[in-house]
Amino acid sequence: MYRRYSQVGDGNLSLSQINRNRARNILIILLLAVVAALLVISIPLLVNRSSTRTQYIQQLQKECKEAITDTSMISRTAGADSAALLSRVRSNIHAMRVVNSLSGQQMVEDAKLQSMQ
Repeated sequence: MYRRYSQVGDGNLSLSQINRNRARNILIILLLAVVAALLVISIPLLVNRSSTRTQYIQQLQKECKEAITDTSMISRTAGADSAALLSRVRSNIHAMRVVNSLSGQQMVEDAKLQSMQ
C-alpha cells in the first residue's frame, strides 16, 4: 500500500541524473535563444554594411565625375575662372580621399569581424 522512498525516478534513472538532464536541456534552450537573438541582431547589420559600401562607391563616382568635368572646363577656359575651378577640383580630390579612407577603415573593421567569427 505504501511505497518506500527511493532515489530512483522514471525508469532506471536516478533523481540526480534526471536533474542533470533538466539542467542540460535548459542550457541548450538558453543557448539556442542566444543564437537566435544574435541572428536577429546581425542580419540588419550585414544589410547595412552592404548599403554603406554602395554609398561609398556612389560618392566616389560622383566626386570623380565632378573633378573630370571641372578639369575639362579648365582646359577650355583659360581665364579668371581657373583658380575657382582648381579649388573645386582640389576639394573633389580631397572628398575622394576622405571617402576612400573611410571605406578602408570599414574594410578593416569587416576583416576584424570576420576573424572573430
